[in-house]
Amino acid sequence: MFLRPHSRNKDGKDHTYSSLVETVRTPDGPRQKLSVIWAS
Repeated sequence: MFLRPHSRNKDGKDHTYSSLVETVRTPDGPRQKLSVIWAS
C-alpha cells in the first residue's frame, strides 16, 4: 500500500488530496492498483 497524491485547481485555488492505494495481483494479468480510501 502507498499514498498517491492528487492535485486539483478549483476556483483559482490549489487543492491536494491523497488516496491510499493497494496493489493487487490478478491471476492472468498485470497488477492492478485499487484506491482504498480518499483523504483531504
